[in-house]
Amino acid sequence: MRYFTVIIFWLFTIGVQGQIKSLHVADSLFSAFNYSAAASLYTRLQCGYDSVAVFRRLAQCYHKQGDYQSEGRTLLRIPADSLTHNDMRQLYYAHSYTQDSMAMEIWGRRILQQYPYDADIITSVAADLMQKNKIDSARQLTMRYLETDTTNLNVWRQYAYSSYLLGDYAEAQRSYLKLYRKGWKGLEVSFILGVCYGEMNDATMHTTIL
Repeated sequence: MRYFTVIIFWLFTIGVQGQIKSLHVADSLFSAFNYSAAASLYTRLQCGYDSVAVFRRLAQCYHKQGDYQSEGRTLLRIPADSLTHNDMRQLYYAHSYTQDSMAMEIWGRRILQQYPYDADIITSVAADLMQKNKIDSARQLTMRYLETDTTNLNVWRQYAYSSYLLGDYAEAQRSYLKLYRKGWKGLEVSFILGVCYGEMNDATMHTTIL
């Protein structure tokens, strides 16, 4: 019995070493931008000793290949208690690429429950809410973030736009002016600032700024 146990342990060790070697080969293929070959090798390693790490690598391959549906499915194979912040972000963006709005909202809110200062997700969720005509929700979401961090201009832009859509021209003007003075002088900012000044009957300021 003792010798049988030793043989089993030896075979397991050899198997693990082989998997580690194959994993290094797959990683090298990925680094060389050969995503198809890397994905094929990662797929064969999914039932190995470190399947969670393989799932993450395989999901990255699918992402690079533009197969966002397979990317999402692969990440969902990771146990819920092993999902990292980055895993959840990757799931969120995978659903974004496939335009699965419901899944986006679910993962967006889950991320923000745990990581309320994730400004990238705040920005994206706010934009998605406005597309669904949930403009007040988008404004409240961005407003809560700006109560603790006023430096993120991407969040400011979503807050400004939601204020504009709600007809709060004074707040929209104040917010867009902040963006304008920070170098955001594109068509959207200039146009909406002009509309705000017009709605506020502030032609003098409109002329001065623009």
